[in-house]
Amino acid sequence: VRELPRAPPPRDDFDASDPRRVEVVEPVVEASSGRIDAEDLRLAIQAVTPLVQQCFQDAAQRNRGTHEVKLRFTVEGEGSEGKMTRGELVSSSIPDPMVQACVLDSLLDARFPAPHLGGSATVLHPFRFTVPGDAGP
Repeated sequence: VRELPRAPPPRDDFDASDPRRVEVVEPVVEASSGRIDAEDLRLAIQAVTPLVQQCFQDAAQRNRGTHEVKLRFTVEGEGSEGKMTRGELVSSSIPDPMVQACVLDSLLDARFPAPHLGGSATVLHPFRFTVPGDAGP
């Protein structure tokens, strides 16, 4: 497990019409000591996708093509909600540690469901992003 530097705060110039988009990918629950609803998990990740989009946009000029940052994180229940308690970078095709940290930090804002019956759930999730070869800043 590598320690990642803290990411700078996301920029506020996010453009939802930008052709450089984060692809929707289903998360995979690798291990669980409590059941977590897959659809609620997907919706929680989808809600922070604009933050992830901003992370990738910061590196778009230097990284054309399709890229993937794969994370593994643990969700634990805290009352009726869950929160990410551990997270790690599994792999990244973008060598920029600030982008990697930014993507991981984005999950701290997610409102995850609490695993049913308590416990925790370990999730593997790839974020994929495509930058067209002729994309501008």
